[in-house]
Amino acid sequence: MNNKGMTLVELLITFSLLMIIVVGMFNLILDVKMDLDDKQIGKDISEYSNFLNSDIHYELITRRPIAIAIKTTPSGNWNIKYNTIYDNDEDCGTEENPIPCGINGDNFRVDSTYKDGTKTVTITGTKNIANVCSNFFPCAVYTYYDSQAVNNQGQASAIFKVIALNMNVTENNGYGVKYNNMFEEMPHYDQIDVVKTRTSMKFEGDFFVINYPVYITDDNTNYGFKIAYPVSGIAKIQTNNEEDND
Repeated sequence: MNNKGMTLVELLITFSLLMIIVVGMFNLILDVKMDLDDKQIGKDISEYSNFLNSDIHYELITRRPIAIAIKTTPSGNWNIKYNTIYDNDEDCGTEENPIPCGINGDNFRVDSTYKDGTKTVTITGTKNIANVCSNFFPCAVYTYYDSQAVNNQGQASAIFKVIALNMNVTENNGYGVKYNNMFEEMPHYDQIDVVKTRTSMKFEGDFFVINYPVYITDDNTNYGFKIAYPVSGIAKIQTNNEEDND
């Protein structure tokens, strides 16, 4: 008898083969998608790191800070270095009321002069730094002046800025960097390997160093950045022995 139809066994075999092919293709597509997702995560974090690296580095080089202060933990001490291209006064008060420059209590004070071309500029200012780090550590505060804001008497106000690194996820913030009064949140921070990602700020010889390594889980590529700002004009060092409550 010539049976042109398919038997039940043939249908089962055909269906089984189709299922094997479909499952295989699905796994292949899933692997490709995961690979593309990983590459996109790496790309996004690399762009984030490159932005911060170039912006912060450019700011330091062009502003030439008068002083830089670093605090690595909430209960730690401030460590300050002064740039010797400026004439940095040690007293930021008056004869009747002398007040030390640098960090005294919660205040960061400077009284410096700088020979800018043919004129001498006097830079003074005070910043309350009790909460400037937003409890993100390590944290650095640096001060500089704007040459376009010098008045007719050759005076300028000191400007203070903060760079703070956060690697503790809180209710309001993920991992990221506080800079220019903004918190730049790291993209895809839920994919970060926190054990490998250990940030730091310190003075190494004549350099102010920010190390911000970023590793994605199950990936040995470092997507972070490192800034080594040469401050060869910096010589005098002050350590604030008072503990501040940030």
